[in-house]
Amino acid sequence: PGDEVIISPLTDYGTVYGVLMHNYIPIFPDTAPGTVNFSAETIEPCITDRTRAILAVHKCGLPNDMDPINELAAKHGLIVYEDICQAIFSEYKGRVVGTLGTASAFSLDSEKTFSSDKGGCIATDDDELAEKVRFLSSGRAGVDVPHFGRTHTAFGHAYDMSRMTAALCLGQLETIRAQVDKIDRTVRLITEKLSSIDGITPLPIPDYVTKYSAWMSSFSIDPEAFKCTGEEFAAQVLEAGVNGAGQGKYYLMPAALPFLQEYVDANKYPFSRPPASHGYHYSSATCPTAWAFLENWIRTCSISEKWEDEHIEMIAALVAEVADRNRVG
Repeated sequence: PGDEVIISPLTDYGTVYGVLMHNYIPIFPDTAPGTVNFSAETIEPCITDRTRAILAVHKCGLPNDMDPINELAAKHGLIVYEDICQAIFSEYKGRVVGTLGTASAFSLDSEKTFSSDKGGCIATDDDELAEKVRFLSSGRAGVDVPHFGRTHTAFGHAYDMSRMTAALCLGQLETIRAQVDKIDRTVRLITEKLSSIDGITPLPIPDYVTKYSAWMSSFSIDPEAFKCTGEEFAAQVLEAGVNGAGQGKYYLMPAALPFLQEYVDANKYPFSRPPASHGYHYSSATCPTAWAFLENWIRTCSISEKWEDEHIEMIAALVAEVADRNRVG
């Protein structure tokens, strides 16, 4: 308790929840310019003598640049975990994300590419860690004592998924690779189409992304090119018929979790644990690059392997129509 875990600033509450539940302190670096992920360069200034781990979220399905992050972690003796809830079978330099750190977490939520009803799973090649996860997550840390019965030797849980949920997931293993291949092609095509619209910049796909299992497509607008705000532009794209279009300012965790700052101000546990390595502060001001990016960032919609080329052409045409209607001059 009181140790720090460095977490990608753009994510969902679920990423942070597990850290808080065990009384660790979340630290949010800024993002790298022009993207949704952090980088080794933005992480390093956040490392203190209390830092114990880095939790890399592959936001939107876009892999982080993991080699420099792992090198930085090794330099400081830190553990690296991955959140691949939006990036099932994305690949970084030919390696599947979720295999690039000590362990990784998957979501099987109904909204995800690999989905059931609820649930998730953990992947690791550390046998000792895997056994500990099984013990704590599904066995409630129960141990049978001779002549007594079951005792609970740690704060265990019962996170078992139902058999029906497991069956749904096992069935999808037969099709998920083909789905991801189609999604990779789709997101690269929509990126190409949106790139041709003046004032529109799709989320960049770095060369190290060899398979992009995109959970959503997105783009940024040039605020100097249009007479409307990013929020207004997104609303018009939604009204034009692109389902799910909108902004994602709520993904910025330092601003989306105001109770953290309340805990800091009240010196509540675990922020009261000595020695404090620095003054903690949680707001959009702590991640200025991420906040400026989100002001003009628009998610179009979740990517589906069912899209055909005509659907992509239609989305690009609707975005172009909104862009033309709002151009300056």
